[in-house]
Amino acid sequence: MNPISSSLPPPFTSIQKPAISEDQYHTISETLTSYDPENLTAEKAQSIIETFSSAGIAPSRELANVMAAAGFDAHSVGELAGNEPQQRPPPPQAQNQGFTEEMLTTLESLLEEYQGEDIDGDVIDSITKTMQELFGLAPSSALIDITA
Repeated sequence: MNPISSSLPPPFTSIQKPAISEDQYHTISETLTSYDPENLTAEKAQSIIETFSSAGIAPSRELANVMAAAGFDAHSVGELAGNEPQQRPPPPQAQNQGFTEEMLTTLESLLEEYQGEDIDGDVIDSITKTMQELFGLAPSSALIDITA
């Protein structure tokens, strides 16, 4: 066995996030016993969230499970407290999904300048660069995707 491989973790090991500590579990249980899940107000929900936050308890699946065992829906408590659900960033816009009407009109006007002439690689490069600059396209991207 070589010394480098012996210092590496075994393959396929997963790194677990720390579980809720015993003290945090006690805080959650103790806090929730003070509230009725059927008659929870926004102020009471905010108080629960603040208590958890002060104890270093972050939203997690484990917290949701502990709250569910006590009769509370963690998502509903968060919404009632006015916490916005964590928004995922929008997916990146795929390049070359098609032209907008404005892009098409601009391209047509650029091509009209060369009507009746042969268009060589330099002209195509010039038109491409102009379109990329006007519409914020990545310099390395093609204007249209011709692959099927």
